[in-house]
Amino acid sequence: MSTIDFISKRDALIRHYLTEEAIKENEFLYGQYTIVSANLSNFLPEIDCGRHINMFSQLLLHKQVSKLEQGSVAAHNFLKTENLTTRTMDLLRSKPSIICTFHTGSYRIINTFLIQNKIPFTLAIGSSILAAEGEDYYSVYNSLAGDDKNNAFSIIDAENPKSVLQMLRELKSGRNLLLYLDGNSGAGTATTKNENRCAVNFLEQQIFARKGIGFLAHAVNVPIIPVINYRQEWKDIRLRFYDPILPDLDEMRDKFAVSVTQQLYDTVSPVIRQYPEQWEAWLYLHKVANVSNQIPPLKGKPDGMFVRFNLNDYGIFKVNKRSFIFQKSNYTSYPISASLYEILMCSVEHPVNKKDIQRSVLVELEEKGVLHYL
Repeated sequence: MSTIDFISKRDALIRHYLTEEAIKENEFLYGQYTIVSANLSNFLPEIDCGRHINMFSQLLLHKQVSKLEQGSVAAHNFLKTENLTTRTMDLLRSKPSIICTFHTGSYRIINTFLIQNKIPFTLAIGSSILAAEGEDYYSVYNSLAGDDKNNAFSIIDAENPKSVLQMLRELKSGRNLLLYLDGNSGAGTATTKNENRCAVNFLEQQIFARKGIGFLAHAVNVPIIPVINYRQEWKDIRLRFYDPILPDLDEMRDKFAVSVTQQLYDTVSPVIRQYPEQWEAWLYLHKVANVSNQIPPLKGKPDGMFVRFNLNDYGIFKVNKRSFIFQKSNYTSYPISASLYEILMCSVEHPVNKKDIQRSVLVELEEKGVLHYL
């Protein structure tokens, strides 16, 4: 793909990003938006909830553009590296390292960056991504590597129970590992309770994060190289390298794994705060959220005639034509009637008369703080 073709396709995606109305008219997308809004409310409460739907649209757009950039050499014309030292490049080219990255910005472009710079690596991704896009990754490699296949690219299914052993073998054979710490999958079953995870502070809450990167680094005594992508603008893609983290072999392995996982999330947090719409993991953050400092819903004084839906603390959505209210602080949904759904959806946009709501239902909504009185 030529640079002109790439720019044309990228700009077409940008022009046709989803509008607020298009999201509201799509049951699946509006449900996704509701979850993303809850995650934003819990982890970045300083962002006004009125901005959430536009941020959700921008998030989906960044995801599409990222996929386009992965398959285009022309995208590298807009790529700039930050803090990429000679020491780091020497580590990547001569010794096995764990490259730790996140689903931010043009997060796929690091694959082509490594291939172009003849850095051998193995990518670990989830089963569903491997099934849907594995051939695309190999196609990109073959198109960029040309006749130089000495450091053949390979992929590990991160959800395979034997994936840890595979990763250990790759590191011991001298190959780098590229791992996404914030994926919604991992070695074995991905749950918030299994032994592969630990609780870490993240933004304004906690999450259950995978600690396998620290375990692997300590077991094989290899450095962890954090790399974070972000876009300053569409034609300015940044790949920011951070100083390698060397494992402390005098420290217990599990203790090191937990502490380095916290360190890695502390590293990415400022980037996510600055560019929240560029972090794809808002789509599935609720799966690993540990909301420890819940804020009770605001309750208005029931002395007015008109009410608005409390979008700060609640969402509303449909699944298979069934309607629900969604409490953001604890990710709990409550079934409601279709008629109440229509009234509440109207109250998201403009005030509605409380007489339109059945008295017993109104009292319950008042008690839960679902409505604001004007």
